[in-house]
Amino acid sequence: MRAARLAFAFRQRFHKDVVIDLVCYRRHGHNEGDDPSYTQPLMYQLIDAKRSVRKLYTEVLVRRGDITLDEAEAALDSFNGRLQQALDEVRAEAVSPPVAIPVHEPAAAIPAVPTGVPEDVLVRLAQLVRTVPRGSPSTRSSSASSPSGTSWSGAARSTGHSARPWPSGRCSSRAPTCA
Repeated sequence: MRAARLAFAFRQRFHKDVVIDLVCYRRHGHNEGDDPSYTQPLMYQLIDAKRSVRKLYTEVLVRRGDITLDEAEAALDSFNGRLQQALDEVRAEAVSPPVAIPVHEPAAAIPAVPTGVPEDVLVRLAQLVRTVPRGSPSTRSSSASSPSGTSWSGAARSTGHSARPWPSGRCSSRAPTCA
């Protein structure tokens, strides 16, 4: 903040550009499964040797007399307690199952949008996108199901579409579908 305020004041006063050279790093990599010391061993030796910003700032506050060491520890405990409480609340919430979206909504419910593509082409594309190829892992297993819980072949039957192979040849303008 001090650097940003100084840079802003400089820019306001002298009407010149300012560059803030800020060095940032992730102390523990990108996520809990990442160990950046494999790819950047020297850099992460230096980072591991550094004290955390929180510890450094706490020391400054205690040294200046703004807070006591006991107050700093109490603040840290309170913060960690709030984090734990939020985590417990999120974990306690029941996970709701995904909502099945009906495949065949009435046309009146969806307003027409001008696209420049003939409607019959869009309908054929929509049918192809919702078609699972024969012999795919989804159609081989009896446990394969759609997000709504129905089997893919059952979903295809309920929408009036049958499962057929993906297009393997060229599309013909005379053919009703690309197959």
